Amino acid sequence: MNTVDTKWLSYSDIRQKQRNSPLRQSEIPVEHAVSLPMPTLRFETPAYAGFSAPAVRRPQEPVQQGAPDRWWAVDARNGHLLLYSNTPSVPMAGDANWQKVTLPPVERTVDELRQTLAQIEEKMNGLAPTFFAGEAGDRAARAELAHLLSQILPDPLLPQYRALAPDFFAWLDA
Repeated sequence: MNTVDTKWLSYSDIRQKQRNSPLRQSEIPVEHAVSLPMPTLRFETPAYAGFSAPAVRRPQEPVQQGAPDRWWAVDARNGHLLLYSNTPSVPMAGDANWQKVTLPPVERTVDELRQTLAQIEEKMNGLAPTFFAGEAGDRAARAELAHLLSQILPDPLLPQYRALAPDFFAWLDA
C-alpha cells in the first residue's frame, strides 16, 4: 500500500469529528477527560482510537483522572465508527489495571498549549498516512512528533496512550 494511493482523513479532520461526534455528546459524560485520537493498525483497517476517563477538576487543586472507562476507534478513511466499548465489556488493553492518577500542574499558557496542539496536528497530518502505509518515514519527523506529544500528554497517562495505540508508539520510538 502506498501513502499516495490511499485517501486518509487528516488528523485535523479526525479531531474535528471527535469534538462534534454524536457519540461524544450522547455517550461520554461531560465531566470526562477525552484523549487525543491516536493512529493505530489494531483493527482490520487503519484507524484513530481514543478513550475517555472520569476526571475531577477543582479550582486550585490538581486534576484527578480515573482509569479509562470507555474507548473507541474510527476508520481513518471515512471517520465511521469501528468500535465503541465500555472497558469492562471490551478492555482497552488486556489485563491493565489502571488506578486514579493525579495529573501534574499545567505550567504552560493556554496559547502555548494551543500552539503545541497545532504543531501536533501538522505533524500527524504528515506522518499518520506514512504509519498507516507501513512505511518507516523520516526518523527526525517521528522524533519531533514524539517530543511534541511528550509536551502535551501527562506522564501518568502515557501508559494508557501506549496501551491504546501500542503499534503507533512503537513506530514513533523505532
